[in-house]
Amino acid sequence: MSGMSLKRMLFLVFLGRDSSANKKPAGSLSRQKGGNTMIERVSLYRFEQAFREHGRQDSFSYDGLKALFEYLEEFEEDTGQQIELDVIAICGDFAEYEDIEDYNDQNGTECEDREEINDYIPVGNYGFIVHE
Repeated sequence: MSGMSLKRMLFLVFLGRDSSANKKPAGSLSRQKGGNTMIERVSLYRFEQAFREHGRQDSFSYDGLKALFEYLEEFEEDTGQQIELDVIAICGDFAEYEDIEDYNDQNGTECEDREEINDYIPVGNYGFIVHE
């Protein structure tokens, strides 16, 4: 997966906890509740549900949400940091494009294919998500 630089650029709110004391099983993101008092493990289903609850169900396709969830999950595993599930921040930080033409139209660029984008999360054969 492309993304080493994207991982460095990732602008999400991280919980200020010692990651070695908070190991959690693969397959879940964290959701902060009540300040720093409780962590909820978030499955893909719960991740999608959070977007619906915030009225952001149209921000990403189903495949896009799945790819983003897997990317964020991998980021947690690679860095040892827990990511707070903040739907509004995620929608502000990431954008999904159907294909390179969609990306060019929305960004005023003239890229030939998605490989020209420095960092992206692939979605299907042509779509992708970029960090804005």
